Amino acid sequence: MKKKHFFGFAVCVSFLYLVSCQPVDIVTPICTAGVNNDTAVFVYQQPTSLFGSCVNGLQGTVTDLNDSRCPLNAVCFTAGNIFATLQIDNQFSIKLISRIPVDTTYQGQKYSFTLVNATPYPDFSVNQTQIERKAFIRIVKR
Repeated sequence: MKKKHFFGFAVCVSFLYLVSCQPVDIVTPICTAGVNNDTAVFVYQQPTSLFGSCVNGLQGTVTDLNDSRCPLNAVCFTAGNIFATLQIDNQFSIKLISRIPVDTTYQGQKYSFTLVNATPYPDFSVNQTQIERKAFIRIVKR
């Protein structure tokens, strides 16, 4: 009887050892502002937390957002651009132009910022003064 208990105990201990002691590969992903993969959505003049669990307390605010894209149903000679200013922690500002990456260092960490889009898209047929303006900025921690 004691042999059965000892054998069962030995099997259980062996199983627990095999399950709990397997090597685990720890993969550290690139730290990004994760709304749409690495693109953060900034509501104009409202602070937004960056990187969630990757960096605690880092906040960004779009303090300036100008959209010179050709409005819907208009004839334009140029396509125009989106211009934005992103302020980080109320102490560091980055001037952005649509689709042009800006690489910089903040508090010893390297970042890449790209203004991807802004909403609403210009449209003269709609009163856009009441529509919430947003900037979509791709941020990658290098």
